[in-house]
Amino acid sequence: MAPRHMREARRRACEQRERELRFVVLCVVGAVGAIAIVVAAFFALRSCASAPEPEPAPVPQTEPAPEPQAPVRAAQLSSADEALLARAQDVPKLDELLACADLSFDLLPRCIMAMRERGISAAEAVALVNADGDYISPDELSWSGFYGNAQTIDDTDSITVLVNKTHRFPDGYEPADLVSLPVGYYGVNPYMRAEAADAVVSFIDAAMAAGYSEFFAQSSYRSYNEQNDIYSSYAANDGEEAADHYSSRPGHSDHQTGLATDFGLGGGPINDFYTYDGYAWVLEHAHEYGLILRYPEGREFITGYEYENWHFRYVGVEAATIIWEHGWTLEEYRTLFS
Repeated sequence: MAPRHMREARRRACEQRERELRFVVLCVVGAVGAIAIVVAAFFALRSCASAPEPEPAPVPQTEPAPEPQAPVRAAQLSSADEALLARAQDVPKLDELLACADLSFDLLPRCIMAMRERGISAAEAVALVNADGDYISPDELSWSGFYGNAQTIDDTDSITVLVNKTHRFPDGYEPADLVSLPVGYYGVNPYMRAEAADAVVSFIDAAMAAGYSEFFAQSSYRSYNEQNDIYSSYAANDGEEAADHYSSRPGHSDHQTGLATDFGLGGGPINDFYTYDGYAWVLEHAHEYGLILRYPEGREFITGYEYENWHFRYVGVEAATIIWEHGWTLEEYRTLFS
């Protein structure tokens, strides 16, 4: 048996080798782990480099609000009326009216008036006018009532200028191109605007050439002051309501345009012009010379004036023809062509 000190030395030597071996093992394990980490990191980086970039998340798309669609047109219009309608100016809710299958183009201005004045829908206006529900008989009209909220007109020199109980001339207006009708063509107040005077002379000549009797432009241009004298006299004698029935207040007279005239037979009252032997010819051909019957029978509720068979107004051949073809008044024409 070895001495105790030798056994102790061998034991310490074994423990020392054991510690050294353990250290070596730990170093190897650590190195392997480090290598594994490096390899894993390498492949991870390689995988990231080769992987496609993820697509961005889709941005939610907001659908644009649909544009308002015009009502489907249902009214049946001729090609001529379509062309005329294309020239209409600032007509409110026109698409709504054209969506009404029973709309008559001839009644379109009255439908527009009914919508504006009564605050009703397009369909209600068409139904009302088609049944003549907007008509008011002369006996039921308030002739003075038309004068409320009169507008001052600004197209004073237009040949289609609208002056009536709701539209008045600015103070001091006088046409700049007044001329006198030739002798033999007028009774009193011979002045008219040049274009209108030429048309009246040609019209009278044409009637006589067609074999009818002579007639005259009895009374044409009147100034503001002249109309004031006439109206004031009527109002003093008959009262304002009666005067508003058959006369115009100053500033509201069609005669102040220089484009209007009262035709007569000479020597007799102008209100019997309907007895003229060529009166039917006059009504049939006036538009060819740019003239219209300004205050036709049955339209008093539109014009605001009683029927005057003698009062004609020059508006130019194109406008007069449109008015004649559709049976309109100047008010109705201007509802579309303002």
